[in-house]
Amino acid sequence: MSSTQEDFDRDGHLMVSKEALDEFSENVGSLWCPSFVPLVEREMTPLGFCRDFVSKSRPCILRNNNMGRLLPRWTVEDILTRCGNDLEITVNVTPDGHGDEIRTVQLSSEDQPLLERAFVLPEERRMKLQDFVRELRAPSARASASENHLGGVDMNG
Repeated sequence: MSSTQEDFDRDGHLMVSKEALDEFSENVGSLWCPSFVPLVEREMTPLGFCRDFVSKSRPCILRNNNMGRLLPRWTVEDILTRCGNDLEITVNVTPDGHGDEIRTVQLSSEDQPLLERAFVLPEERRMKLQDFVRELRAPSARASASENHLGGVDMNG
């Protein structure tokens, strides 16, 4: 967005419309990022880790913690071997990587666009685990990352 002299008031403050501010707020709101990532150097139980970090979607750095011994170090190939190539999974697909959130959406209207706040869900696709892994690894999948974001795998069907 470029500014012209007419975009400023006599005191030099930028003047913007409520619509522009709402759009800016929505765009920035989907870029949530904590101001810092805590370093956790204390012993922590898996339950405490889930309560304090996983359930709140908060990142952290674990150092000198016993939890690493509790977590298996599986590769994608290990998962494919253990679960089978033909395992059907549900994959969430979104246009921008954000689903399950409140967004401003445009509803169709004959006269003018109608904007409304709504809770949106990702599209759910059923696919075989091996196909999901192949799509994630494909260079074309990374190139079209702005088109569809694959994630939220539910391996229980």
